[in-house]
Amino acid sequence: HVTPSGTSVEWYISQDGKVWKQLNETNNYSSDLTVEGNPNTNFLLLKAVLKTTNVNNTPQISYISLHCDTQKAMDGYVKTELIKPRTSPMLGASLWSSCYFPYIEEANTYVEVDLFKDMIVRDRFKIIKVEDIVKYPVTGEFLKKYYFQDKYLKIHPQTSLDTVEAVNISESEADIIASIRNTTKSNIVSLYTTKHYLDLTDLECEAIADEYNDVLSEITSETKARDFIEDYPYMLMFLREHNIYLEGTVTLPLKNSVIKPVISANFKPETDNDEDCSEIPLAEYHDFTIDLDPEYYQLIFDNVVYDTERNEISTLTFHNPTESEIDTTEENTLFKLIPGDLEIEYNPVWVKGLTLSDFEKHDDDGNTVTNSKGYIVYDGFKLDFIKEDIILTATNGILNTEYLLKLEPLCALRKVLLHEGKTDEIELYEDLDFTVDYNNKKIILQDNDFQEGDVISVRYTPNITDTGLGVAYRINRTKQENNAYIIPGYIETRT
Repeated sequence: HVTPSGTSVEWYISQDGKVWKQLNETNNYSSDLTVEGNPNTNFLLLKAVLKTTNVNNTPQISYISLHCDTQKAMDGYVKTELIKPRTSPMLGASLWSSCYFPYIEEANTYVEVDLFKDMIVRDRFKIIKVEDIVKYPVTGEFLKKYYFQDKYLKIHPQTSLDTVEAVNISESEADIIASIRNTTKSNIVSLYTTKHYLDLTDLECEAIADEYNDVLSEITSETKARDFIEDYPYMLMFLREHNIYLEGTVTLPLKNSVIKPVISANFKPETDNDEDCSEIPLAEYHDFTIDLDPEYYQLIFDNVVYDTERNEISTLTFHNPTESEIDTTEENTLFKLIPGDLEIEYNPVWVKGLTLSDFEKHDDDGNTVTNSKGYIVYDGFKLDFIKEDIILTATNGILNTEYLLKLEPLCALRKVLLHEGKTDEIELYEDLDFTVDYNNKKIILQDNDFQEGDVISVRYTPNITDTGLGVAYRINRTKQENNAYIIPGYIETRT
């Protein structure tokens, strides 16, 4: 550039268009830009600020030459186009038979394979002011399902310091139950303290909900609303069940695992005067990031963790929306959502986390098959029949009753066995020993005689009617000198 007397040119670089670093070195202008911990690593932005104090002179930029060196990536993500075979009328539940997607892992590398279907899902969220919780009275049905059935696991913060005694039933709730059961409040408190759940009747739940909503109706300010949530934290669970979150939320759980990139995301802020406000398109990496495989989702309000859940979902985390909300001392300041409506569209993961072991061939006894030279034989992952084992677990001494299947099952399950192949093998029956949430691929145990460590074997046909399947590879390495390699694979179909 040329800078006559009284003029100047200042150069800046940025990862997100919000926080800019000035390049000050004479002529060379070289600089290191650290992006560790900053999710906006898909962009490098350059800007020039031209100034003059002389109306007769102006700075001039002749050309720009940018040389950028980066360190090798530690994570990779590769996605195919949808595979859509030619089809014709057929008999059977699915045109898909099996798939095989091999890869090579060097030391310090790890690969997982996700399958996704030819479909689009749309998640909608509503963000409300804290004091607006008064508009959402709790139902007795919710209390029966979430609160008095395993209240500790659903609501209380789960840390290494927690004990099961940390949550107590309130005196007013105990009074209501005691009056209906014609017993004493102390008996109800003792029963709950011992079991940490209560089997309530519909009448008891409705009575408690009525009292709860009477207190809720008296909220007239944000301060009272925050006090109410502190006393009745399951309000947050009730709102979450309807995809409603309070302002100040940073991270939202999506209903599925996501195939990147998302198709679209739009946010419509709430207005005080009921005027229609246009939607604001949001950009991945610039306005939000998606965590494909979070270990946990935590619902946090006022720096308190009210819900910790391990699930096969992706999470969406927001960043600064406007210049005025940026803390310039931080490159990655999170954006706390304001009231409004959020909508996001994406392709969901159908089968998550396949590895080479899932493609191995097994004999009738479940043993891995090898050839004459001792090498493992691979015959692909079956797409028309699934057998998986569920090992029952417990949290803080309480048996977990809900378990996710790998795939969405076709109604009904073929067979469910407890202790398969052992002398005490028992066949389990749907709606008697367990129920199935087919939409969310969950098995919910009904029988209280199950024990931690029990193994339940489930056989079922996956529910897949889509005519297209795609593949996504999630790749990670812990040392830059090691690599992973994707090898051509295949999908078998019927026609």
